[in-house]
Amino acid sequence: MPNCVTVDRGSLTVAQADKRMCERRLKGSIEARPAGEHPDQGTLDGMDGDAQIDGVFDVKGFSVSKDSISLGLTFALASVNVGNLAHFAKRSGKLTVLESEALPDTEKKGEDDGDDEEE
Repeated sequence: MPNCVTVDRGSLTVAQADKRMCERRLKGSIEARPAGEHPDQGTLDGMDGDAQIDGVFDVKGFSVSKDSISLGLTFALASVNVGNLAHFAKRSGKLTVLESEALPDTEKKGEDDGDDEEE
């Protein structure tokens, strides 16, 4: 299930996104803050409006605009409560990455699998 996260280009450069995020399996969390709160503002656990999902998500690519970088996070349906994802729409928050590894070759779409025959 894909979800999009937008990051300010002051926090992540295109080169960093390419090296650290693209074609990677990330273990970490996404945290949504109540409307109007800055993503780095400290809060107490369980405050109204806070929502957090811990898990493993794949990033197969990203897009770039003048102000931001958008990452598509793909969660395995079995690993997340789909209802919880609704709390993240159009909200500021924080993406925390604890571990990062290359996507397994079977997960990459559109890449040459090396089985083509030469003519």
